[in-house]
Amino acid sequence: MNTTNIAIIQGANLPLVGFKYHPTHSIESYDDINAAITDYANKLPVNIRIYQSNTEGNILDFLYENRDWISHIIINPGSFAYHGYGILDAIFALRVPYIEVALKNVQPLSGNSIAESIFSKHAIGVIAGFGSNSYLLALDAAIKFQQEMKV
Repeated sequence: MNTTNIAIIQGANLPLVGFKYHPTHSIESYDDINAAITDYANKLPVNIRIYQSNTEGNILDFLYENRDWISHIIINPGSFAYHGYGILDAIFALRVPYIEVALKNVQPLSGNSIAESIFSKHAIGVIAGFGSNSYLLALDAAIKFQQEMKV
């Protein structure tokens, strides 16, 4: 079985996960989430590189520097979900499939003013609402997608 190279991109404010108090936010810490991702990925035919930045330009640099390595992207854009057009454009330029993840269910409720993520429309899938398990489900989905593309 071939190994899939997956870049896991985490956007603005994600290191604050676990510090924010809100009934719908995860109680897992950022480090707990990354540990869960790494532990799970070690059991799969994948190589991962986890990258987080609060600065859009730094994410662009990471994508450009790893463009020859990346075969798939899992992205939790954080607040870039609503204005990270540079990141989205870079993903388009790489021509690799991507999955958007969110720790909590981000679907707007009736009457809520939260805008839809700019990443969702073009993603091969969106996985949200399962805490750190959203990333683990996305890893499984990325592997399955990669396998189906090679058939």
